[in-house]
Amino acid sequence: MATYKVYFANAGAPTTGLSATWQSMYWVSDCASITATPDIIEIGGGWYKFTYVASADIVGVIDGTSALTVSADRFVPIDIGPNDNNIAYLDASVLAIPTTTLLSADSRLNYLDGSISAVSSQVSGLNNISKQDVADARALATSETAASKSAEERLRKITARASGDITDSSSSSTTIEAFKDEDGTTAFTATVDSSGNRTVT
Repeated sequence: MATYKVYFANAGAPTTGLSATWQSMYWVSDCASITATPDIIEIGGGWYKFTYVASADIVGVIDGTSALTVSADRFVPIDIGPNDNNIAYLDASVLAIPTTTLLSADSRLNYLDGSISAVSSQVSGLNNISKQDVADARALATSETAASKSAEERLRKITARASGDITDSSSSSTTIEAFKDEDGTTAFTATVDSSGNRTVT
């Protein structure tokens, strides 16, 4: 509940002993008149007060009575809002905060946890790769018996064909060696028959 204060003066002088009343009071939303108006109580020294709990915006005018000879002193406009009592509004807002653990109740987090766990396992596996694992994988990719040759293997063959060492060229079987890798692998073998036809294997 909020307390509102109103000051009355007659030609600038604080006015006491007034029986102030509501000249009008309206809901802002639908412009409906409010008949159950709050009592206005004198504080002293020209000050008066009333208390009210508003569920929505309200406007009104308080009449200081004809004891005030100047109209500007007699009628005081009032603007009331539902959030005027800040402490009460704050209390209501705090009470509206859910007390349950929102995150633990969100099933989407279970999916996220599973995804993070899967990524963690994959990263752990990468961290355990040794130099030998890399060498074995490279040997498999460039194996002459592999059904599908890698781009690296194809390039080795092209290079050998263009500028590799040719051995045993005097016979029908000619071996062309590619530039040597660390394992000394021969790129490919070209077989030449008696007619000079060459077959690459």
